[in-house]
Amino acid sequence: MQKALYLGASLLFSIAFQASVLLFPQYFQSYAWAVKYVWMACAVLWISWFVTHSGFWKQKSTSNQVPGQAITQTANPITTQTANPTVNVHIGSPAPPPRPLAPRATPNIIFLSSRTSRGLFRSVARGDETFVETGDRDNPQIVLACFRNDPVMNRPNMSARNIRAQIIYRAAQNREIGNGIARGCWLGESSDMVDLDVGESGCVILAIVDVDGEISNIWKRRQSGGGYGDTVQTEIYNLDRSLQSIELRLISGNDLLMAPIVFDFSLVNDAPTVTARA
Repeated sequence: MQKALYLGASLLFSIAFQASVLLFPQYFQSYAWAVKYVWMACAVLWISWFVTHSGFWKQKSTSNQVPGQAITQTANPITTQTANPTVNVHIGSPAPPPRPLAPRATPNIIFLSSRTSRGLFRSVARGDETFVETGDRDNPQIVLACFRNDPVMNRPNMSARNIRAQIIYRAAQNREIGNGIARGCWLGESSDMVDLDVGESGCVILAIVDVDGEISNIWKRRQSGGGYGDTVQTEIYNLDRSLQSIELRLISGNDLLMAPIVFDFSLVNDAPTVTARA
């Protein structure tokens, strides 16, 4: 726009000046002596203009080539990029394979066995109540399921913390007996949860058969004690002879540590038998 205004003004000025010379020559004859100097000054100004604007013409010529080059480069960018991606990206060498992710450390809880034994309930103080294994035949019979945090080679191992045992009892036709136990009792433990470091084992009490053949179990009730901490009390869960199966789940936090295990239970001559299903 500026160039158009400049050229238009110059053209109109030239026409007006020449018309003035033709129409009013008497006014310009007295300045005839200065004509040659005006032409000389004009030549100097034009030469100076071309010299000072040589960079402008070069820049304009270069800028005229940029769009063409951009079109050439972007006309087929996919072809240019994929023609030899190894050369462009890796300078002829193959890309290194991705590094495998390191395995995450997790506990490895395995089921060892189920068995029957004899046990005795001990209460040292409220909240410090345990059921321990004994060899006295006068004590109740107990049904146990034992586990171990088994170490594994060539992978990170870790301890299992705050494991609680959930137990579900069923009669015939898969009918549940009661609401089940949310916090089962661990052999020799007063708390409702246990920690199993790598290589350590523990046993959950699945059922208790007293000397009269009555079936029950004990479980732990955790109650919030406010600023004094939680309290754990031992409660009795009554069962009957309709019991046919026991399902056990080991939970840490909100996660199952292993697949639930179902045991078939029977009572013959007041002697309990328990077998884990395959």
